[in-house]
Amino acid sequence: MLGGMNRISVLLALCICSLVVSAEIYRWVDERGQIQYSDRYHEGSEPVPLDGLTTYKSRNRGLPAARGPKAEPASIYQQLSIQNPQPDQSVRANDGRVQVSLLLQPPLRAGDQLGLTLDGITNPDRLTSSQFSLTEVVRGTHTLGVSVYNASGNTLISADPVVFHVLKTSVIKPN
Repeated sequence: MLGGMNRISVLLALCICSLVVSAEIYRWVDERGQIQYSDRYHEGSEPVPLDGLTTYKSRNRGLPAARGPKAEPASIYQQLSIQNPQPDQSVRANDGRVQVSLLLQPPLRAGDQLGLTLDGITNPDRLTSSQFSLTEVVRGTHTLGVSVYNASGNTLISADPVVFHVLKTSVIKPN
């Protein structure tokens, strides 16, 4: 009985395959004058003769050789954080200077650099020290971001941004 079931399954599969292979394509011109094609008959359509399957054999060239710099390992830097100013800290900076300290583990490698953003504006200058001063920072609330970049300009790690507030003595109301 099992052999008979296998024969029926094979015959059924062959019938289904022959239906797919014998499917026709129809062509007609729609009311806008555009030529349309479908696998279903439409009034006024005519079958499109298909002369077998079109095949293409690609040349096997193997895998392309790897080019460019090697990918950076994912675990070069384990930590980058802004230590100063601290989140939501108010900084008295009458001269517009804000001291910044970073925690970077491991320390910055040769060839890698730090990039800063202040209030969404990227500073084009790159740094190599984890302690520096921001200058000419105006009174108000600011957002500081820091990232480490490799020599190719790829971001290796970014610190969570820190929001801080700069306070300055008012000329109108000094106390």
